[in-house]
Amino acid sequence: MNIKNKISMKKLFVFLIIAPLFISCKKDEEKEKEPEQPWFLQICNDNTPEWGSSGLGTISFASTQTWSAANLIWSDAVQATRCNKTSFSGGDSQWQGYETTYNLNADCRSNPGRKGDLFSWCAVARFREELCPAPWRVPTMTDHSELVKSYGRTFNTPTIDVNLRNRLLNSWGGTYGGLCNATGHLQEQGQYGSYWSLSSSLGLPEGISLRFATDGYVGEAAGVWMSYGLTLRCVRDH
Repeated sequence: MNIKNKISMKKLFVFLIIAPLFISCKKDEEKEKEPEQPWFLQICNDNTPEWGSSGLGTISFASTQTWSAANLIWSDAVQATRCNKTSFSGGDSQWQGYETTYNLNADCRSNPGRKGDLFSWCAVARFREELCPAPWRVPTMTDHSELVKSYGRTFNTPTIDVNLRNRLLNSWGGTYGGLCNATGHLQEQGQYGSYWSLSSSLGLPEGISLRFATDGYVGEAAGVWMSYGLTLRCVRDH
């Protein structure tokens, strides 16, 4: 074997020794660079217990009826039969320096006499694929905004619009389901319809919802405490 071949063999030998170490380091770097949880999950409490299927119970829609609006198909309200989380109470929470006594636990509770159950925003965010199984998904603030625009409004602030409210009740199938407050009490039933989106208010522990009221009030991007329980409806493409 000539000197040139000996050098080539030596280089190959060194490479075979070093290569696995390089690959191992590369894998470690890739592990470190794995994306963190989506931002909308980071703001939910870390101490929320795992639910599993037993916690949510059987997921279904209040009916099989659907509504077509804003180039999407909307489901009826989501319900979780035998949901064993019944309150929204808890201790203090702090997020980005903003302290509040309303915790962000993932809970749900039934809403007797109304369509669907009431879910906290964190429940919707954490269990979105179970609550809105494919091809369904949780609507975004943009989806709600486009819904309102499809009925003739192009505003970004709440307004009194009885005609729009009526369209949301009739053409979109909305109801005054009310909500559940941070201490687990039902309120606003028969007065307000409140529906979660997956969007969050920047800098505040609030979720974005579509809200409308008996007096004609409609807010397409109202901020609501994430610990409150609101109605959820799912969307999918045509």
